[in-house]
Amino acid sequence: FTTLLDHCPQWFQIAFRFLLVVGKARKEQLRIIALQSRPSSSTKSFSTINRQSIEAFRLFIKKGFFVAGHSHWAGIKHKKAVVDAKRGKLWTKLSKAIIVAARLGGGDPAANARLRTAIADAKAVSMPKDNIERAIKRGTGELDGANVEEILYEGYAPHGVAVLCEVMTDNRNRTAPELRKLFENHGGNLGATGCVSYLFDRRGLFLIPTSAVSEEKLFEIVGEVGAEDIKLAGAQYEVLTPPELFSAVADALESAGITCDSKQVTRIPQNTVELDVEQTRAALAFLEALDDHDDVQNVSSNLNIPDEIMANLS
Repeated sequence: FTTLLDHCPQWFQIAFRFLLVVGKARKEQLRIIALQSRPSSSTKSFSTINRQSIEAFRLFIKKGFFVAGHSHWAGIKHKKAVVDAKRGKLWTKLSKAIIVAARLGGGDPAANARLRTAIADAKAVSMPKDNIERAIKRGTGELDGANVEEILYEGYAPHGVAVLCEVMTDNRNRTAPELRKLFENHGGNLGATGCVSYLFDRRGLFLIPTSAVSEEKLFEIVGEVGAEDIKLAGAQYEVLTPPELFSAVADALESAGITCDSKQVTRIPQNTVELDVEQTRAALAFLEALDDHDDVQNVSSNLNIPDEIMANLS
């Protein structure tokens, strides 16, 4: 075996010896490799020995001589990188929301409900305090970088689903072509201003767990400050308000000690459309891709997914 190894290329000898140390290969496996790679005649040419050494090296790797933990850690690092990338992208979106809220309503969360909500959303995903404070200062003009503007893009997803896309960007000349390409790649169409917005009503939406408060008590709290509608949806109450009263309702719920699962000013479709399983799958793939874009804050559509379709999707 030693004679054979001496005739192998130097790179193979180095790699082989290194793996012996790192992998602590079992003697029986080494013996098998040596037997399978040993030339049958001493007159073998160098090229033949070289080919056999390569085959032995492949077998060496195939039989799992690398430490198992190395491969496992590589997988962990990859998954961690994906999570970190998604978290970083979410932090970027939340920073923009804080910047715009601070610019429009001032940097004091106590006097700015929109900023207070944006900060709460940031803290919910463990966004560092320094990041939050920098975003507020950018919004108030204490730091550079507050040139973030809000834009509403409209269009159609695959199979005629109406879509509204709320964007915050510091470069609309970059964002518009990227969104147009997303629409086109998924079989949709980015439309002109007003092409679908008339199909939606802008409303404040609060989702409150039924365990947090009784329906009668909730109606009493939010009705006094102008909530439009309260309805039961599964294990949650849905409270709808005019957008101009969103802050007042949010403050009333907070004063009453009621925690919301979600609260936002969003677009509610006046009518909805339903598709079959494959069409729904295609539309959802597009909506997810759109929502994943760095500059996209909220995506609204008039797609309704019945329980039986959802069951087939999962």
